[in-house]
Amino acid sequence: MSLQKDENFNSLQFFTGPFSFKCIAIGEYLTKKVSFYIDDALIPSLTLTNLMNKEHNIDVTIPAQTHGVHKITAVLGCEESSASSSISYNICCVESGNLSPIIWYNTNTPTSIINHDILNIEYMVYNPSKTDNVETHYYINNVEIPTSPLEISYDNSAWLKWRVIGYESSSISDFENIFTIRVGTTVVTIPVIVKPDTKRNLDILSSGLYISLDAAGRSNNENAQSRETWIYKDPNATDTTPPVTSVKFNDFNWYNNGWIRDDDGETCLRVSNGASIEIPLNVMNQKAPSTSLAFEFVFKIRNV
Repeated sequence: MSLQKDENFNSLQFFTGPFSFKCIAIGEYLTKKVSFYIDDALIPSLTLTNLMNKEHNIDVTIPAQTHGVHKITAVLGCEESSASSSISYNICCVESGNLSPIIWYNTNTPTSIINHDILNIEYMVYNPSKTDNVETHYYINNVEIPTSPLEISYDNSAWLKWRVIGYESSSISDFENIFTIRVGTTVVTIPVIVKPDTKRNLDILSSGLYISLDAAGRSNNENAQSRETWIYKDPNATDTTPPVTSVKFNDFNWYNNGWIRDDDGETCLRVSNGASIEIPLNVMNQKAPSTSLAFEFVFKIRNV
């Protein structure tokens, strides 16, 4: 037994007045019942009972709703068991003359993820007074992200997608992030709990390293000799191993490359416009490791 979405119902469109809601109830040899809820409140007049066919294409009329976002939920049950199936949508309802922007998001948005997982938030914005180039702001835990605001346009054919970069986490406990989208005074908040990753350790290594080079704290405002110096001093160096590994810089202009802050406000070494670096690895030959070696780079690619 299952309740399935009907492709003919589009939750990305905006609704004015009563509208048709469609879904498909499936379940052979079962006496089925479908109940409908608006914002978690049962609408008894819409309940359908004694559905006996294997498949029912359901079409009910939802009464007009107030201006803003509303959640529609349909629940399929049966007399023969306690099993149930449900589907839900966030929808946009518009009242004539009300020009307040409306923001809604896909109900498939996860309420929790594992740390390091990809998080995409699918959403849509409708501004009755301006459907194109709407200035939209984005926040993670009340801090506006560096790429915000964006100008977006309403489209009822596909969700807009916010690929969240830089959510917060804890290595020992769950951490609730609050993701916020704002247009004018209209705000929607989306809580997502980030759970510790107990199976993968994707933290940057900090011990047992042959070479470790970190861009933190660097700046193009350093003097010419200093900004071209990037070294690693081996704390365990001996007479037979190099005590210092020094990086060679080639063709940096130190204007739009070099030690630059990225979109997240973190200092990085930007290698662009024909610049390059050379990192000597002869230290590894002299250490003669008995196990395999791993190379770990933290990097971003842009303007591809």
